[in-house]
Amino acid sequence: MRLMLMGAGLTMMLLGCGSSSGPELIDVSGEVSYQSEPIQDGVIKFVPTQGSQAPRRTAAIKEGEYDASGRGALGVGTYKIEIMAYSGEPADTKSYPVSDAESEKKQAKPREQILPDKYNTKSEIEELTIESGSKAITKNFNLE
Repeated sequence: MRLMLMGAGLTMMLLGCGSSSGPELIDVSGEVSYQSEPIQDGVIKFVPTQGSQAPRRTAAIKEGEYDASGRGALGVGTYKIEIMAYSGEPADTKSYPVSDAESEKKQAKPREQILPDKYNTKSEIEELTIESGSKAITKNFNLE
């Protein structure tokens, strides 16, 4: 009997009595548009404000939608929002000899960030606060 009680006690210690194994994370997803058009290619950054213990998160925006979930979910805290949208193609790291003006016209347009600073480096977007115990959040951003 004594051996069974010791075994049960050891099992409970190893299982941790139901405690979580990390910080509380909340899934956040939604849509992002600029001038009423879905952003096709971009990123949304969630930057913790001063005093917030949550880590910085970044989620890709594809065809007007983003999803910060699973390991990329947001911790409890307040976040500054920065959104970037791109036009053109990702940079090509290969080097091609250009032999004439026609070849130059066929090269892909370099990728370029197209949103005004007020949506990213000098963000004026309303901060997002994640509270403990929150359910999954849908947060849309309609940029004008």
